[in-house]
Amino acid sequence: MTNASVVVCMDASGSMSQRGYFQPAQTDAATFVNIMQTGDSLGVTGFSNNAWISYPSSSGSVGVISSQNDQNTATAAIMAMRTIDMTNMSAGLATSAGMLTSAATPKAIVMLSDGQWNMGTDPTKNLPSVPVYTIALGNNGQVQTLQQIASGTGGTFHLSPTPFDLADIYNEIIGQTNVANVVANNKRSVNQNTFWVLPGTVAQGTSEATFSVSWTNWAVSYTSGMPVGNQVNVTLQDPSGGPASATPTAVGNGFVVFKVQNPASGIWKAAIWSSASGTLGTSGGIFDPQLTAKLQVEAPMSAQVGNPVALSARVVDADGSPVSNVSVSATLEAPSMDPDQAVKNHRSRLDALPRSKESKEESDNVRMLALQMQVGPGELLLPYEQAPLFGEATGNGDRRFAFTPKHKGGHIVRLEASGHSAKSNRDFSLTRRISVWADRK
Repeated sequence: MTNASVVVCMDASGSMSQRGYFQPAQTDAATFVNIMQTGDSLGVTGFSNNAWISYPSSSGSVGVISSQNDQNTATAAIMAMRTIDMTNMSAGLATSAGMLTSAATPKAIVMLSDGQWNMGTDPTKNLPSVPVYTIALGNNGQVQTLQQIASGTGGTFHLSPTPFDLADIYNEIIGQTNVANVVANNKRSVNQNTFWVLPGTVAQGTSEATFSVSWTNWAVSYTSGMPVGNQVNVTLQDPSGGPASATPTAVGNGFVVFKVQNPASGIWKAAIWSSASGTLGTSGGIFDPQLTAKLQVEAPMSAQVGNPVALSARVVDADGSPVSNVSVSATLEAPSMDPDQAVKNHRSRLDALPRSKESKEESDNVRMLALQMQVGPGELLLPYEQAPLFGEATGNGDRRFAFTPKHKGGHIVRLEASGHSAKSNRDFSLTRRISVWADRK
């Protein structure tokens, strides 16, 4: 793939740190940075009352990644971020766009925020001329603003119902920003002394495959051996079924990344095994920066409760021609009640939370996220239901899916495609994660 230029723009307002959910954001942004490839260009910005550049420290422009040391420095800058006061989205966008002025294309901004812009000018005005991929944290935040920023710049909108969903959104955006194709991407809540396996097809001729795993508790550390106490083990299995000899390229607070050179083609697996007590939220991704086939999806960002939502999916080669004989499946993750109802159900618990001394923002969205972090991934305050979507093929090679939202809130569609590209003579597997926000009429 062509080297990409990306600025990671993080909301560092006081509400993001309230009772700890800025930490998952730091973990997942750092994981994103370490999945990027040598030759890509990177910048990291933050915003609260104003905006600032965290990486590179000596330049107002993105820096080319020449070695893992550059990614280590960017990771340290992300982990050193602190939060304060209000939310000035327009300043964050302007500073991030400025870093990309002379950068090589394709270029993009990845912007995370948990709620209201309450300082500076309207961020939906004077939008940058590069795609902005927005992430809305929580089901009661200012979703429409982030949708407008994404649609107005040619980016995509993503909804993270809880802080535990952030990692697989950042994994999804890896593919959208042309860093690498997403071969596999999923999340799982893992109980003590249990494990799960993430499979993905690595194509023939790939010179490097990337594997990432992140988790939601900084007290839990990575180990290459049998996990004991607060530890997570991640083992890669090659297509022969045996363990691959792989050393992590990056290990940090809540994440590990492997880059395997000249991997054997076929189905690889990342096995995630936790010995931590309770329930640990984990996410895993497999990425191929050389795969030419792409899974394209057309879907609306917004919908209305009770009205059908249609999606279409296709796999295309590098020249845009459709790949035939592709298997595509889809799963819907939908809220089982309105977010407003979930707030009512937990009102007494929300009111019992002590007021934050750091944050001047105390919306229901902020407090629901704070309570969710407190109870952990084992109890979802806004329950989600999963169901398969049954698609139909069209004459032009598309696969069409549809669903009808029953409740207000974020609806997540996960699509997986597999097949063979005759032009590149490669088997492939690809995945996408689509967010659709449904509102009441």
